[in-house]
Amino acid sequence: MAAIDPEAVRSALVARFRAEGDPTRAKSQQAYMKTTMPFWGLSNAEGRKICRAA
Repeated sequence: MAAIDPEAVRSALVARFRAEGDPTRAKSQQAYMKTTMPFWGLSNAEGRKICRAA
């Protein structure tokens, strides 16, 4: 069995999050949470779906 490259998995997830995220929604999420932490603009269901596929 081949070893899983964690960096490759992370890169794939970030690419999908960027592609499917909504920047306008991300700003709203960030404002709601009152933080400087960046958001992708995805719902929990969308994020889970992407993570499962990875």
